[in-house]
Amino acid sequence: MSALDHGVLGNGHLIALISPAASVDWLCLPRFDSPSVFAGLLDPAAGAFEVLPEAPLLQTEAAYHPRSNGLRTTLYTAAGRVAVDDICPPGVPELLRILRPMDGPLTIRIRFEPRGDYGRAPGGATLWTRAPVNSSFTLDGPLAMVVAQGAARTDPADAQAILRGAVAADREWCGSVPDALARSALCLRLHTYAPTGAIIAAATTSIPEALGTPRTWDYRYAWIRDGAFAAHALLELGFTEEARRFLDFVVEAVGDDVPRPLYGVGGERDLPERKLPHLAGFEGTGPVRVGNAAALQRQHDSEGQIVWLADALDRRGVSPDAARYAWLARQVDRAATNADRPDDGVWEFRGRPRLYTFSRAWCWVALHRGARLADRRGDEERARRWRTRADALRGALLAEADRVGFFAQAAGSEDADASSLCLASLGLIDGRDPRFVATVRRCEEVLLTNGLMRRYQVVDDFGETTSAFGLCTLWWAEALARIGEVSRAESVLDGFLARANPVGLFSEDFDPDAGRMLGNFPQVYSHVGIIEAWRSIRTSGRR
Repeated sequence: MSALDHGVLGNGHLIALISPAASVDWLCLPRFDSPSVFAGLLDPAAGAFEVLPEAPLLQTEAAYHPRSNGLRTTLYTAAGRVAVDDICPPGVPELLRILRPMDGPLTIRIRFEPRGDYGRAPGGATLWTRAPVNSSFTLDGPLAMVVAQGAARTDPADAQAILRGAVAADREWCGSVPDALARSALCLRLHTYAPTGAIIAAATTSIPEALGTPRTWDYRYAWIRDGAFAAHALLELGFTEEARRFLDFVVEAVGDDVPRPLYGVGGERDLPERKLPHLAGFEGTGPVRVGNAAALQRQHDSEGQIVWLADALDRRGVSPDAARYAWLARQVDRAATNADRPDDGVWEFRGRPRLYTFSRAWCWVALHRGARLADRRGDEERARRWRTRADALRGALLAEADRVGFFAQAAGSEDADASSLCLASLGLIDGRDPRFVATVRRCEEVLLTNGLMRRYQVVDDFGETTSAFGLCTLWWAEALARIGEVSRAESVLDGFLARANPVGLFSEDFDPDAGRMLGNFPQVYSHVGIIEAWRSIRTSGRR
């Protein structure tokens, strides 16, 4: 059994990870990036909430209620079955659990031992239920339990109605989303912070990219890049309001400042990275980190993602007013300048500033999409100026590709980088162009292991990276569709989907040799990649 076989649920305020045995292995209160109250995922001593039948446990089975984030876990014991339904009631940072014996009365024990402040302080949450806690009792009918900080606003007596209503609301939200994409769409919804519209990169912190390495990061924050990718994918599925709210969040968070790579879900800018040495770490791999030093980096792709999303919204009738357009124009002008300045890149290298191809391509996106916005507003002067700069920048990127025969990681480099696999999707180059085809072949030659794509080949701050990146594998599938190899693209996507955990979720990384998931979980990037690869294959005439 993979250690990331968890189901995940939430309601725009909190996200909970539920193990196959129905234990709550990760929960932060009262919001995504708050200190944990249950962190068994990172240390068994950092809080526990378990359902423990007295009879021996034979097997478990978990599944979502169809097209919803409501999770049911069934515990099969020698004395009968127990069903555990988990849901987060709408609008409140609380977790609702409903237990039901399926084969007559059973003796169970509820172990409830919250530890706040990442395991350093007893308490931090309260369990509201009529059953005894931390002692055995007979479960002879439905039992509701509510986890809250302080007094619960959810009445356990309303549990069944709340469960039905939440599942129905999810199904209504899914609407006409294809079944193949519904789980990924619902996963993106889980990572959207309801009060502000921020979209976080992942629910967890410090699940390592590779076991036994210090590649442990806190992803419970709103990256402009990750969030824009998620918002754009949701927009393409018809979720205009979610995309608009994310752009509103970014505009508010950035204000008159230069865009930072990431923000807190409330727009916070001060996210100092620190280690928590009292926690053992995921499967003993530390350090556990909270905060993220990438917030202080230079990442020049951000303006491109902002303008890209604004252009996509504008084409769907959500047009910027005069003040918003002026703000966007400043982002385009900044991209025009940043295109010739080194930055830290998409992979957030610490101490390797260069002219990265990915960053410069997104500066081109800012100029190209900005010119389209200006055209639609009749702003001829800006449209002409931005288009001229975009053409020059594209020419420079193509000249670099001509130099080595493919799109390398950075100017002057000959290193492969899987982020270049998305250049055709951005419209920078036609998918059938020999330079892009050569880029696909180079990545396959250098970065591919057992059907999974690594990010890059260079030695970074922590040595040689061995993990494969979910999004890069999906970029590869999308690139194959764009170069005309649709059958191979289908095979890559199907092979990736076959690696899902038992409830259809993906983390950030894979160990390409062992085949197991690693990295923070669930990962927005991976589920965005599924949506985009599926759509690219479909528009290529398949599926």
